[in-house]
Amino acid sequence: MPTGKAVSKTVRKDLQPQQAPTPMEMLDRAITSGADIETLTKLMDLQERWEANASKKAFDVALSAAKSELPILIKSKRVGFESKRAGGASTNYAYADLAEVTRTVNPILTKYGLSIRYETGVDSGMVTVTCIITHVEGYSVRNSLPAPVDNSGNKNPIQAVGSTVTYLQRYTLLAALGLASDVDDDGRRATDAGDTISEKDLKKLQAELMRLSVDETVFANYLSVEKLEALPAEMTKRAFDAIKAKERKAQKTESSKQEKDDGAKDGGVAAGESGSSNGKPGS
Repeated sequence: MPTGKAVSKTVRKDLQPQQAPTPMEMLDRAITSGADIETLTKLMDLQERWEANASKKAFDVALSAAKSELPILIKSKRVGFESKRAGGASTNYAYADLAEVTRTVNPILTKYGLSIRYETGVDSGMVTVTCIITHVEGYSVRNSLPAPVDNSGNKNPIQAVGSTVTYLQRYTLLAALGLASDVDDDGRRATDAGDTISEKDLKKLQAELMRLSVDETVFANYLSVEKLEALPAEMTKRAFDAIKAKERKAQKTESSKQEKDDGAKDGGVAAGESGSSNGKPGS
């Protein structure tokens, strides 16, 4: 019986599946056996894909573990003020402070090898912030959000950009971590009455575009909005200034063209008079 047990254990060990070699092990063997460059290149590509896949799996595991420990974020800050525009609605909302959010999530993310950084860009009055969450294995995810410069209140230009950057950093972080699924009343600011172009200005703007034969969709894209109805109120002046600039440019082009035409006509008349004079040498 003892002998039988020993044999049984040996059989089970022999029947265990062998672990497949990794691409790096295959590469080492190929180099040792003197494989050609093409084979080595394919194995190196395979190794890169294997590492990328392993990094993504490690990231997913780490993020899942971190999210299981992240608490519900408390909206500890509140903002409230009346609109200075005639007919504008009052603004009142609570939000989770970025500093508090960072203090809460950073220790947990660090525990699982995750880190946060941001990229910021400003173009034509629009600010774009990208939140990047990276794992120590190298894999990362990016979440970007654009928004117009926040000109509310008495902010100077730098403060206006800074306010928008902070706002977007908070929301890109929450979205990247999957913590922004519930409705946040901070978002009401974007839909409060008076925050987008007024109906009167919209109709006037559309009439001007039609007069100048400017495509409305193209103009909306120029202003970085999906449609003119979504144009932020603070960008209304910029929209009309752009139309005036286009009209001045068109007038200047037309004036220059007219001057050339007049110059050509004058030159033709002068040439004709000179030819007529030269045709009468005896007079």
